[in-house]
Amino acid sequence: MKAKHRRVLSFVLCALLVSALLPSGAFAAGCNHNYEPYSAVVPTCEEEGYTVFRCTICGDTYEGEQMPALGHKYSKVWEAYNEELHEKICSRCGGAKREAHTWVLDEQLSREPTEDYSGFAVYNCSKCNDQKVVYLPKLEHEHYYTVYEVVEPTCTTGGYTTFICYTCGNMYDGDETEPLGHDWDEGRITKEPTCTATGRRRCTCRRDSSHISIENVPALGHEWDAGTVTTPPTTTQEGVMTYACVRCTSTQTQPIRKRVPGDANADDRVDLRDVVTIRRALAGWENYTLDPFSADVTGDNDVDLADVTQISRYLGGWKVSLL
Repeated sequence: MKAKHRRVLSFVLCALLVSALLPSGAFAAGCNHNYEPYSAVVPTCEEEGYTVFRCTICGDTYEGEQMPALGHKYSKVWEAYNEELHEKICSRCGGAKREAHTWVLDEQLSREPTEDYSGFAVYNCSKCNDQKVVYLPKLEHEHYYTVYEVVEPTCTTGGYTTFICYTCGNMYDGDETEPLGHDWDEGRITKEPTCTATGRRRCTCRRDSSHISIENVPALGHEWDAGTVTTPPTTTQEGVMTYACVRCTSTQTQPIRKRVPGDANADDRVDLRDVVTIRRALAGWENYTLDPFSADVTGDNDVDLADVTQISRYLGGWKVSLL
C-alpha cells in the first residue's frame, strides 16, 4: 500500500514539474476558459498599471487592458528647499519637483552701503516667498583733492605742491620740481694769488645770500722778461742768460752755448746757410735760429751786413778772420 502511495506522489510531482516548464495555457487547449481577476498592478505617477486574469479551470493567465500612469499631483504652492532651490511635493508618491529661486530685489528693505556704513540687499523669491540677505561692504572713500600749499624750490631743495582732500583731510605731496641750483656772483678776491701760491675768491649766491662758496684762484705762474746776458759766451766757455720774473724777485738762468765764429744758425759748421740766416734775420723773417754771439764776426757787438760780408769773404777764400 505504501508503495502505491509513493507512485501516486511521484506522478503528481512530475506533473507539476512539467506544468511549470511548459508555457502557460499548454494544458488549456480545448478548455472552456473561465477567467476571473487574479491580481492587479496599480498604476503609479510614472508607471502604467494592469489586471492579471486567470482561468479557474486550467490556470491560464493573461494581462488585461493597461491603465495609464496617474501623473504627479504636486501641491499648488512652492516651498523653499534650500538657499538655491524651492520644491513642490507630489501628494501621491511624495516625489519632489525642484527649480531655482526667482530672486527679486526688495528695494524698500534694502540699504545701499556708504563710506561709513555697510549695506545689505534683501531678495524675495517671487514663487515661494523665501528670502535672502546679501551684505554689502562699505564703499571705498573717494577723495576730492585741492591745492593746500605750494612750496617753491630753492638752491638746494626741490619744490612740491601739497594736496588735501576736503572731505576727509587726507594729504599728499605731488608735482615735485628739481632744486634750482646756486647762481653765484662774480665773487671778490679775499687773497691775491702769487706766482707760486693760490689765492681765494668768496662768491655769494644771488638767490640766497646765506650761501657762500670759497674758491681757489690758481697761482699766476712766473712771467719772465726777455732775459739779460749776465755772462757772455766765449769760444772756450758757455755764457749765462738770466731771466727775471716781472711779478716777483724770482730768477732763472739758461746757458748760452760757446761761440763758434760764423756759425750763425748753430749747426756747428760755417757755410752759406749761416749767410742766409743772417740775411733773413735782418729782413725780419720769423721761424729761424740765430746765434747772435757766433754771427757777430766783426766784434762790434751787433749783427749786420758787415757780418754777412765777412762770412761771405771767409767762405770765398779771402784771407779774413772771424772774430
